[in-house]
Amino acid sequence: MNELNELKNPDKIDENISKNDENIDSSKEDLGDLNQVTQLDELDKLKNNLNSKYKVYKTSKYLTKKKVEEIIQKDYDEIIMPQSIYNLMDEKNKSSMEKLRLCGVIIKTTDNVGRPKKITKYDKYRIKELLVDGKSVRKTAEIMNMKKTTVWENIKDSMDEIKIEKFRKLIYEYKELLILQDRYGSYIESLFLELDVYINNKDMENALEILNKIIIYAKSEDNSVK
Repeated sequence: MNELNELKNPDKIDENISKNDENIDSSKEDLGDLNQVTQLDELDKLKNNLNSKYKVYKTSKYLTKKKVEEIIQKDYDEIIMPQSIYNLMDEKNKSSMEKLRLCGVIIKTTDNVGRPKKITKYDKYRIKELLVDGKSVRKTAEIMNMKKTTVWENIKDSMDEIKIEKFRKLIYEYKELLILQDRYGSYIESLFLELDVYINNKDMENALEILNKIIIYAKSEDNSVK
């Protein structure tokens, strides 16, 4: 359980789950149910669904070579700048512009680099719902007919909440599969109740410890209900 001690916030849920790759893979034959294995795989892939953060750097100022290097090192996906700044950089600092493109940074121009476009409460709710269901920021933007930057800017402060809800959703789906397999006895019920308390309190260290117990039970050879 040493790795659990490293988890201090919901952002690291995925790190602990990924460390259980070998245990989860080795459990597939014991589980004996394709849907159940799929749910374990979904838990394992939590990081791929939740870490699709699209980083945008907005500026109204000329970027020096030093600033360009900093942007590249911080793995920004996109830069937005006024057309006038773009033209100036393309003329005075073309090598940096080319380096940004080679590093996969998208350069866009706009007449407005201020506050992001406001969206309705319903749209924000729908975006959260799509992300919890496993959609990426890019796919969510397509469904909502919005720019990726608009989606991200309006939900970035809610990402911790979204991560927890995604985690909770996968746990509940897994619980339903155990019930359908008639493996949901008093012992496993107590674990899920304890897990729910820890998730509600955002105590992810203890939540993951309980999750590990559930996974161990799920892959055990003893299929009797406890």
